[in-house]
Amino acid sequence: MKFAQMLKNRGLTAGSVFVTGLMKGHEAARMVADCKAQETIRAMNDRIIADAEAGGVSHLVERLATFYHSEHVAICQPWILATPFEEWRDKQLAARGITL
Repeated sequence: MKFAQMLKNRGLTAGSVFVTGLMKGHEAARMVADCKAQETIRAMNDRIIADAEAGGVSHLVERLATFYHSEHVAICQPWILATPFEEWRDKQLAARGITL
C-alpha cells in the first residue's frame, strides 16, 4: 500500500497532519512556523516600507528600526542582526531609491 494512501485511510489528509504521524508534534509545529516565517519575510518587509513611505522618510526609518529590533527578527530572521542596523537600513532604503 502506498504511504499517502495509508495516511488517507487513517483520515490524515492535509497540511501538517501528514508530518505529525512521522515526528513529534513540537518538531512539526516548529518546522511549520519556520516555513511560514520564511514565506512572509519579503512581504512583511515590503509592507512596512510601503506603509511608512506615506509618512515620509523619517517615519520609514522609524518603522525599519522597529522591525529590525523586533522579537520576530530575533526569532525568525536572526541573520539580519549580523548586519549592523545602519548598514541594513541603508540597503533597505537604497532598494527604494532613498538615500539619507
